[in-house]
Formats: sequence, structure tokens, C-alpha cells
Amino acid sequence: MEIIVASSAERFRVLARDLLKDHSRVLEIGCSTGRATRILAENAERVVAVDVSREMVETTHSFIEGLHNVQVSGKHE
Repeated sequence: MEIIVASSAERFRVLARDLLKDHSRVLEIGCSTGRATRILAENAERVVAVDVSREMVETTHSFIEGLHNVQVSGKHE
């Protein structure tokens, strides 16, 4: 297992594209709008994304529509 912490959303998105392999499994804490979640899902085998905001979870669900390797949830579910 490897833990990677990024200093900014932009850096996180770059890492999501460049570091993942098809067999990668990712836990994204604080998925926000889902922009990075979609990049992760396009480059990893499985993604679990969480956020404490119901609005952000709903936004992420909309942004990743059609991707079946992602599970999005929040504190309120």
C-alpha cells in the first residue's frame, strides 16, 4: 500500500493521471466536485470517493456518470 498526499488539487490531478496503473485501487478523501474522481476512475481499477458534503457527493455522482468502477458516499448516507 502506498499513501500519496498532494499539496494542491492541480497537483493531485496530475498525480492521478501519471501514477496510477490499471490495477490501482484508490480511496479519495474529500472528492469535492468529482473532477479528480473522474480522472482517478479513468486510470484505476477501483475508486472509493468520500466527502462530508451532501452537495459535493451529489455533484460527484453526476460528474462520474457512466463509470462503474467508482463508489461515492458521504457521512450523511
